[in-house]
Amino acid sequence: MRPMLERLRAYVLFAVWGGTLAVLGPVCITLTAITGKPEFVSIPTAVTIRIGLLLAGVRYSVAGRERVDPAGTYVYVSNHQSTLDPPMIWMSLGTVRRRVGYLFKTQVEKVPLLGAGAKSIGMIPVDRSNRDLAVESVRRATQSLKNGQSFGVFAEGTRTRTGELLPFKKGAFHMAIAAGVPIVPVSIDGAFEAMPPGAARLRSVPIRIEIHDPIPTAGMTEEDVDTLLDRTRRVISDALEQA
Repeated sequence: MRPMLERLRAYVLFAVWGGTLAVLGPVCITLTAITGKPEFVSIPTAVTIRIGLLLAGVRYSVAGRERVDPAGTYVYVSNHQSTLDPPMIWMSLGTVRRRVGYLFKTQVEKVPLLGAGAKSIGMIPVDRSNRDLAVESVRRATQSLKNGQSFGVFAEGTRTRTGELLPFKKGAFHMAIAAGVPIVPVSIDGAFEAMPPGAARLRSVPIRIEIHDPIPTAGMTEEDVDTLLDRTRRVISDALEQA
């Protein structure tokens, strides 16, 4: 009975998200393109994510919001455990009218409506298989940071297949130093148990997202990237070990 219920939760979640995307996506994306206002996509997206998570029984909590200034600009760096991470993190950071941007895989860009919708609210596709294109995506994201747009990055570059924290890639740290904005470590615990990669089931287990203290990058240079990366990873690793 339990495996059937877990599969049903997953089907409900993706049916709500996929169905809403198919019905409202074209209208919302068109309105954003015409008006230049991303709220026509971001607000319906936030409502849809919240409804889907609620109906599917996803239980997550967010701690540490008080550690960041809602009006500030940051690079949020988090670990990556599950398909659930991007929507939960996106909902947890920023404000209703000032959501964070994301670097997302070019494979997502090929999904009808999803890629167009993501780009319409300031998210940037990155092709990790092509170094020149990846560098250009990071450059664009850095410019957005300088213009006041916070960004979120899953520094491992992919979801963990074992539940263990993977090595971090350097792109997020280059961005933060180049733009002169703080790094904010964000730890996600429990999402792997809820829906591990490749699983067509969803367990209703507690998921905890914690926003940690910002790490300033003022005065840092490219020579400090490795140190900044190690410090950020250590904060997230310690949080996961203590969970």
